[in-house]
Amino acid sequence: ILCLLSILGVQLNGIITALSAAILAIGVALQNIISNVANGIVVVSTKMFKTGDYITVGDSSGSVISINLLFTTISTTDNKRITIPNSMLINNEVVNYGSFATRRVDFTFSVAYESDVEKVKEIVVNVMKSNGKVRLDEQPPFCRLKTLNTSSLDFFANCWCDNEDYWDFGDDSGVGYG
Repeated sequence: ILCLLSILGVQLNGIITALSAAILAIGVALQNIISNVANGIVVVSTKMFKTGDYITVGDSSGSVISINLLFTTISTTDNKRITIPNSMLINNEVVNYGSFATRRVDFTFSVAYESDVEKVKEIVVNVMKSNGKVRLDEQPPFCRLKTLNTSSLDFFANCWCDNEDYWDFGDDSGVGYG
């Protein structure tokens, strides 16, 4: 069309300038979308995570609901839906808690100063061993005295479980440990 207009003697300088400005504006407007599509291809092709995996990206954590070329959607433990642009997934650290079949449960707790340290460790380890969801084939359940606080003895304990059983143990503070 431009060649035909040039043959007809139409001045093209203004048309070409306007067309260039329009193409530049469209390119700038689509920059984030194009970036997210390119990053979406990377996310899908590298299989960083799959639907159902529990991930953390920045301050957001949740189970992956869907992955598409523009964004990934997660559902938080308090039932919020968060849509994360794929460029954030590529440009930030992504922690995938669902990539392995087992997961370690860590928790801390405090007891009174007059408690028998060895007895506390024995009871906690025995409770973990009798839980039924604790994997005894990985590493044995573990419990140790961590800190002598001013008003308590603080202990650290951990055990391994199947990934799907992790939430049955409660959050990382050990609340709800069963």
